[in-house]
Amino acid sequence: MSRAAVVTRGTVSLASMKSMRGAEMSDVSAAPGAHQRGYKIVVNTREKTVHKDTLTFEEVVRLAFDPVPSGPNVFITVSFRHAHQKPADGTLSAGESVEIKNGTVFTVVATDKS
Repeated sequence: MSRAAVVTRGTVSLASMKSMRGAEMSDVSAAPGAHQRGYKIVVNTREKTVHKDTLTFEEVVRLAFDPVPSGPNVFITVSFRHAHQKPADGTLSAGESVEIKNGTVFTVVATDKS
């Protein structure tokens, strides 16, 4: 398997996401700016407050896991429901984003294919 991300319908290999672990990401839980409001979302059954209208795949993964699981065979799947977009439910792949609202629910699963 190459180090390039393997993306299939909401699943990504974390072998290529090592750079994501050390990469600078905006703090989605930081205090709101003048034009942003707080959204209460649920990530893996835990309530979180974020101050962005849109979350990326990578931001949701970081909200779900600290540290982000890694390894050559680790795959992460992100699904969502009750989003502020159409369709309101679906899956995210690496590099994709979703418009959120209060009550948006994310399920993030890491699997290790051995």
